[in-house]
Amino acid sequence: MIKYFKLLFKKHYIETILLVAALSLTYLLIVLNSTYSSYNYHPGAYNFPLSFLIVAICVLSFVFVFIRFSFLKNKKEIDLYYSLPIKRSHIILTQTLFGLVQLVGAYTIAYWVGFIVLLTRQNSFNLLPFLPFYFAFIPVIIVCFLSGIVIFLRANSVVDGILFVIMLIGLSYMLVLFITIKNPTFNNKNNNLLYLLEIHLIPAGIYNYFYTSINGLQLSQLIQKSEVGAVIGNIMLYAGGALGGYTATILTVNNEKTENIGRTSDFIIGYKALIPIYSLLIILLFNDLIISLVVSILFSFVMYVIYRRSAKFKLADYICIASSIILGIIFVSISRR
Repeated sequence: MIKYFKLLFKKHYIETILLVAALSLTYLLIVLNSTYSSYNYHPGAYNFPLSFLIVAICVLSFVFVFIRFSFLKNKKEIDLYYSLPIKRSHIILTQTLFGLVQLVGAYTIAYWVGFIVLLTRQNSFNLLPFLPFYFAFIPVIIVCFLSGIVIFLRANSVVDGILFVIMLIGLSYMLVLFITIKNPTFNNKNNNLLYLLEIHLIPAGIYNYFYTSINGLQLSQLIQKSEVGAVIGNIMLYAGGALGGYTATILTVNNEKTENIGRTSDFIIGYKALIPIYSLLIILLFNDLIISLVVSILFSFVMYVIYRRSAKFKLADYICIASSIILGIIFVSISRR
């Protein structure tokens, strides 16, 4: 594994440099063009723009899943890699470690470059929280990266893997959007469920604690005691799922058949489940039933073409489309009574 890691570093050092340079320079330009002032002294002023770095590194964590592991979905490359004198699980472990080094390294340099610029300019922040926040966000990068790996490797092609990642992450927001639109009072009375579903709760929570600290406010103002259980559940759901799924992937990858690469991706939580769920949610989210049905049918058709790699669908596909439409009409009819 050590030799393979060194090989990856030599082969992809330019890629690593470009990642660090792009993230650091972009963040630096944003920081240089921002006004620093604490909300305590200037309410409503534009605060330190760390949110860009957080969003950027989270997105890059998923993007680098595709960069680091796309070769596993390429028939021409897979036989070469699996012929090397190293186990498949060790290949994945090494690629994971190398990807994390790239991501955490880029995050580290960009973060402290921004902090140094902050020190050189007038501001009214409490600067001590910058150090613990730096360490607190590294586990978030790890969870995002591992989650993406688990999802991506369940597909049999690069395109399917990318769509699986996007759709599974988006599903959390679709469910929250559906709940809040259909029942506006739900967010106030039953926000624990929303906290449990919101995939961004942990990075957003850390970010809120950071902003509260640098502005000298009390941390207890952010999360009520009644919400602690939902926050813990959110951590267990996403962090536990990422670690558990990654462990299962490492333990089973040595037995996977390479001949499945390039074939349709029949992962049970992939197209089979996601297309009907999204189709149903589309119907439920639109106010106009006719428009929602048209959009839902078009979405289903396009996604099944991608899934089957053909316009020839199986009987099960038509049943799923019909079931989503019927359930959607029933739910809409009941909600309008």
